[in-house]
Amino acid sequence: MERYSKESSSKWQSKWQSKYSEEFKRFVYNEFLTGTSTRREIKHKYNIGNSRLIYWLRDIGYDYSTPNIVPLP
Repeated sequence: MERYSKESSSKWQSKWQSKYSEEFKRFVYNEFLTGTSTRREIKHKYNIGNSRLIYWLRDIGYDYSTPNIVPLP
């Protein structure tokens, strides 16, 4: 798994374009969605910014602002 995309980064690259590969993003947000790691653990483990994971989740249609309530048996 590659962390960064293979596209060459130039000084003209928009700050909104991602430097992370799609494979890396999927790996990281799947780790969060499966409950393997918390957001804080992922932030420290992969050294990504505070809200980077939330942006990636929004890109795939996951609404992080609404908590998922799981009923207990």
